[in-house]
Amino acid sequence: MNFLARVHPTLACRDFWLTLALCALPGLAWQRTSAQTATKHTWGFVTTRIDSRFSHYVYTGYGYDAAFIIGALVANPRTGYSERILGVGARLLLHRNDTQFAVLALCNASDSRYAQLYYIPALTLGRVSASATLEAYLPLDSAGVRQFAITSMPITTVIRGPLAAGVVYELSAAEHAPTSQGAGIAIRLGLPNAELGVDVVHGVAHLQEHARLSFRAFY
Repeated sequence: MNFLARVHPTLACRDFWLTLALCALPGLAWQRTSAQTATKHTWGFVTTRIDSRFSHYVYTGYGYDAAFIIGALVANPRTGYSERILGVGARLLLHRNDTQFAVLALCNASDSRYAQLYYIPALTLGRVSASATLEAYLPLDSAGVRQFAITSMPITTVIRGPLAAGVVYELSAAEHAPTSQGAGIAIRLGLPNAELGVDVVHGVAHLQEHARLSFRAFY
């Protein structure tokens, strides 16, 4: 992911927190009306990340059966880099109760406009869970570069109750830049219809050490 700065860091950070607050409102409204309205076919999610070195993000989606729409804001307040994302996707069964997500999106980033492809599979085998977020950036402007990233690939096992721990891997590749890789420790805490995560990642190749806090919820 390119972190070129073309917007002021304060504005990017302000937009990120404003979007995070707005994304939380539909979930609160749904909780208040779920007892009165049948919503068997409709569903939604919110996932957020705060990173000690790289970009923060918030993604939110709303679906009907397998199809959904998704919107996101990515911001790095240290560099001013930002992305505004809108797309469509599908949620499909992968194995038993496990799911996979595929998304096609349009991204308006600080350095260029991109078409984005996401693939997010998740598997659970006994006490072990594994997932991955794969992203591809295809530039729509001459200023952009082709990019591919595994932004997070945790493999965890249940330690006790809702607590799980394991390892996490990440990779980032782009044209005219060295490929970066990192690996570290992943901790997950299961909550009702949600999950809280902490990752501490050490650089393996061309990547600085960083930590991140993540939260995701489905409703």
